Amino acid sequence: MSFVRCGNHTHWGRYGAAGLLLTTAERDRVLLQLRSGRVLSPGTWALPGGALERGESVEQGALREAQEETGIDPADVAVVGTRPGLVHPRWTYTYVLATATTTDLPDHRSWEVAEHRWLTLDEVTARRDGLQRDLARDWPDLVAELR
Repeated sequence: MSFVRCGNHTHWGRYGAAGLLLTTAERDRVLLQLRSGRVLSPGTWALPGGALERGESVEQGALREAQEETGIDPADVAVVGTRPGLVHPRWTYTYVLATATTTDLPDHRSWEVAEHRWLTLDEVTARRDGLQRDLARDWPDLVAELR
């Protein structure tokens, strides 16, 4: 993977990036992960996700990254749509909206993740100051879409 320069911004992922906005079937909780001290924006809560690989769709990339970071089986996830996040001329971050068929979390964590857990929408809103910067910016629109 590599960084992309886009004007005066630098983004991780040559082909863009995607995050999995995974909710319970009732859409009352969302899966967030606490970023480890070894990644950009350490100590913030974020969605599972990351850089896309060549030829990968945003759905495939978000599911692959979520599996790598949390151990979630893509077979336990139903993708329901996508929503653009940060869009720059040479780079895009996309939210992949999905529903989990189970809330059981595997005992798995990658080096990128200090912790992952299901949080209510209100708990995420209350933690807004502790969210990764772009997720914090987009959260009001995302939560409105989920309700």
